[in-house]
Amino acid sequence: MTSNRQPAGGGSVMIFSSDPEDWYERSRYVRAAEAGENGQFSVGGLAPGDYWMVALDTAPPAAYKLTSEFLRRLASFATHVSLAEGQHRQTELRPMKTPR
Repeated sequence: MTSNRQPAGGGSVMIFSSDPEDWYERSRYVRAAEAGENGQFSVGGLAPGDYWMVALDTAPPAAYKLTSEFLRRLASFATHVSLAEGQHRQTELRPMKTPR
């Protein structure tokens, strides 16, 4: 999955399953990636399914901050995407201020 949208410097992208049951430590349904200077990012290794995706104005959150509460807050601002096996997608996102 990639994006060409220009985020604020130091931005990142969170992609996580739309099913809260998949939000556990080292889940293959939760990924974070730093966006490059040009705003592009790439995320691999996601299982097929429905996901929330959101661009943040900061570096990816540390693993200990990826709580269910944090992901629920992100979901309210996120874009919904569905991924099939082996599918590649391009998506444009608007960066949001990272919730604390």
